[in-house]
Amino acid sequence: MAKVDSRGFVDDGSSSLSVAGGVTVTGGLIVGTSIGLSAQTLAGSGSVAISAPGFYYVPASGSSGEGYFTGSVPAAAAWPGSQLVVKDTLGVFNWLLTGSATVNNGSVFVLPITSSVQRIAGTKLSITPSGSVVFVSDGARWLMTAGSGSFTLTGLTL
Repeated sequence: MAKVDSRGFVDDGSSSLSVAGGVTVTGGLIVGTSIGLSAQTLAGSGSVAISAPGFYYVPASGSSGEGYFTGSVPAAAAWPGSQLVVKDTLGVFNWLLTGSATVNNGSVFVLPITSSVQRIAGTKLSITPSGSVVFVSDGARWLMTAGSGSFTLTGLTL
């Protein structure tokens, strides 16, 4: 394993890196870095609690075009700046994400403002089969930053 320690950088030719002691970053922004998330597969039916941000696959099951999968998301206030991605892998049934109202009794999910659409917000997000959704926590709500498929938001608004 390559190391950075009191001797400086010691390279042994491996792809791993170890840093001895604490790490402090000062100055400007670090640009172009990305932390990969391990994908987890959730149960495809019932009420499933998503306890932390991450990348989740869900084979949303159902009956007669109606989905049985309802995923509840963690409170955005507990995960400021974190990303949450959920993707349907079965592609047959609608599925739903829900969450508890924010501290000041506002919406959980917020779609971005575009030039033609006013901001849309709610506590229940219905997603069409094969859909996906990407959120970032602003410390109060989950902001939808990307997605595929069609979405319907209901429940509390801003």
